[in-house]
Amino acid sequence: MLERLKSYLILAIAALALTVFACSSDDDASTESSRSTGSSTTAATADVGGAPTRITSVTDLQSFRYTVDVALSGDAADLGGQGGGITLDLEIGLSIAGAVILPDREQSSVTADLGFLQIETETIRIGDLAWSRESGSDWQVDSSAETDPFDGAFGPLAIFGDEISSFQTVLDTIDPTSQSVNGISALRYDLTAEDFARAAGPGAELPTGDFNELTVSLWIASDSSIPVRMLMKGFTSDADGEGELSFDLTLSDLNSDEISIEPPI
Repeated sequence: MLERLKSYLILAIAALALTVFACSSDDDASTESSRSTGSSTTAATADVGGAPTRITSVTDLQSFRYTVDVALSGDAADLGGQGGGITLDLEIGLSIAGAVILPDREQSSVTADLGFLQIETETIRIGDLAWSRESGSDWQVDSSAETDPFDGAFGPLAIFGDEISSFQTVLDTIDPTSQSVNGISALRYDLTAEDFARAAGPGAELPTGDFNELTVSLWIASDSSIPVRMLMKGFTSDADGEGELSFDLTLSDLNSDEISIEPPI
């Protein structure tokens, strides 16, 4: 999971850019979600000792809802990386709201915001079947359940899947604070860039090298040890300019029996 995060971000931006170029041949500002400011999270209430017995993958859940908010700007939106690609003089935002019923049902709404252009899509997957539509259009049957690169790359099954267990050793060394997320009692762990790299393991390609500052906060549910939120913030400043990254993934309604995902047509 961790070694793929940087490439997912670049792929998402590249896909957005290609869409923009295609639209302009045929015929500034993204707003970071309020979740990035912690509005869905109550203030820290106390220091508590110890880590969860074991970090548990979201695949152990029966159902849940989630949101993802990604914001990139400045050098963080350099498509080629290392200053060798196309730098978009834009702020780019990606927001996803979805629901999952395991083992094989997922619904998601994706909004990509380039400031002057906003792209909205919806996708429903049930087993090997998938349906999608752009905002205001009719549902279409997709030939593959892997049609949408955004929620598959940034969604909780990718980020909070089985590989999340790699964080355990690092979290055992950090004193958490007690803090709830969407009404879920949780332990918050604040990781440095070095902690994040250690959790990923040797040889992993991470965004740590691209930012002068990078922090990652992880919230683990107190009762189930399910990760319920990850907030990553990065900032870089050099001779070429400045860049910022914000990535916020939050879960809610764990094991809710009110979540229903059915074929749209």
